[in-house]
Amino acid sequence: MKISVYRCTDPYIQARTHEILGVAREAFSDFQDEVIIGRLGKYPEIAIAEDEEGVAGFLFPTPHAFGRNRMVGLRFLTVGNRCRNKKLSTLLTGVVLVRAYRQYSLEKLKPGGPNRLYVIARICNPKAYYTLTKGNAGVSPELSLADPTALVAERKDLYAWMVSEFGLTDFDQRTGIVTDGAAGAGINPRNTQVGGDDQLDWEKYVPQGSEMMVLMSLDWKYFLNNAMRVVRLLKPKRFRKY
Repeated sequence: MKISVYRCTDPYIQARTHEILGVAREAFSDFQDEVIIGRLGKYPEIAIAEDEEGVAGFLFPTPHAFGRNRMVGLRFLTVGNRCRNKKLSTLLTGVVLVRAYRQYSLEKLKPGGPNRLYVIARICNPKAYYTLTKGNAGVSPELSLADPTALVAERKDLYAWMVSEFGLTDFDQRTGIVTDGAAGAGINPRNTQVGGDDQLDWEKYVPQGSEMMVLMSLDWKYFLNNAMRVVRLLKPKRFRKY
């Protein structure tokens, strides 16, 4: 499995738009092509996963800054049917995060450079939430806590900044919830259930059809905690399955 990041305007991506749209149709119910076509025209980059059969998944990484904080946005993580439940979403996200951390580390060396890096994601289902955050520190909102909003309150300036940065409406800065955000955008992902207490925690906190603005610290502790995932990323591409 080959994972590469391209400019959305790259001719290579333009030539594979039909494959990207095909993957999105598999991943989302009632999908409209304009959802992805609009993002290809709006976002700067796209990360795509390819094998001998073609495009298997994709993700739009977007850069953001607030003061000396840097963020990498994870937008529209999408995996097609043939690679579903084979950890491709983890691999795709991991490649993007390693790349973002490398760029941040170089920028940090400059005078007045950034001093903190976050992952920021607008998440509409529990499977995506737990795939990204499970077992990691510095997550807000953190659904495993008695008070999931504790760290949201500490980051209130960042959550206030999100309103204009992402053009949010019906957004509760105290909880990170975008009411009817997914439903209003016509985003209906398949394969979203996780079961058990995790599913219950999600349903208790996030109203049906809504989304959650998630922040997660991205630092050396994250990479240490995800050491096995990082080792998988370092494996030569020809030896990867997913």
